[in-house]
This record gives sequence, C-alpha cells and structure tokens, in this order.
Amino acid sequence: MERIRVCVVGATGFAGIEVCRLVLGHPNMELAMATDRKEAGTRLDAVYPSFAGACDLELSLPEPDAIAQAADVAFLAVPHTASLALTPELLRRGVTVLDLSADYRLHDPQVYEQWYNTPHTSPELLSQTVYGLPELYASEAAKARLIANPGCYPSSAILGLYAAFKHGLISPDNIVIDSKSG
Repeated sequence: MERIRVCVVGATGFAGIEVCRLVLGHPNMELAMATDRKEAGTRLDAVYPSFAGACDLELSLPEPDAIAQAADVAFLAVPHTASLALTPELLRRGVTVLDLSADYRLHDPQVYEQWYNTPHTSPELLSQTVYGLPELYASEAAKARLIANPGCYPSSAILGLYAAFKHGLISPDNIVIDSKSG
C-alpha cells in the first residue's frame, strides 16, 4: 500500500502535536509537512524534543500551494474560523481535509453564525462534509474529501445515546429542548 502523505496545520498546538504523533506511528502514513505560523522555520523536534530522531521536519507557513504539493491529506488543527479560508483552497487543489475545528461540523450556516457569532464563509461546502464520528460514519468518511471532526462533548453524548435511539428506547419526537436554559 502506498503511504498517505500528511500535512498537519497548526502542528505545535495540543491537537496538532497529537496528530503528528499518531501519523508518525502509523505504518501507512508519512508526516510530509507540518505548519505553524509562530514557529515557521524551526524544526518540530526543537519545539518538541520528544520527536528527536523520529522527525526532522522544519515547520513552515500554511500555504495552500505548498501543502498541496507535499500532502494528500491535511489535518487542520486550528481554532474555529481559522480553517474557513484554508479549507476551500486545499479542496480546490485536490487535498482531502480533516478539520479538527468546529468550522464544518454544523450543516446549517445560520446555526453556525448563531453559535460562533460570525458568518460561515464557505456554506457551499457544508453539504459535502461528513461528520467524522467513525463509529457511525466510517463508510461515508472513507470516501469524503472534507471531514469535520466532532468535539469531545458531542462525541460522548452521541455515542452514549446512539444505542437508545437505535433500539427505539427514545425518539427524536420525545426530546424537548428548553431554549431558555441556555
């Protein structure tokens, strides 16, 4: 099997460094590029000495053309709204995007704006996004070009309630949401 070339955008943050660690340990993946705006020009193992001997990549700026040349897949480990500009550019260049922020989790741009107090700048991509919860959407995610990583709280709630919905113990018709409680 040909190795998948990966770029981690935001590689020195908590999520980014964990993705780097997982990619470096995966037999079918190659960490081809890692980016960080503040640490560009510095080796990843200089920022995280635990990578000494495992990775000698120099961190670079997250430029779409460079990412597309280096990688097949980009993990965007950036704060919400930061991936809005980069994701469409990477998709146009043929890069598969796994967005770890909240930017593509909600399929309704009005709900996104309500929650994050900013308009969604690429709402046309929301219908193409697969919610990256592999326990429920593995087959869809395997074919997707844009995967929205679920957050930890939604994952725990969804996985905890899934069996009850699946077996008819609860129904969406029986759920009451109190909008006054916050």
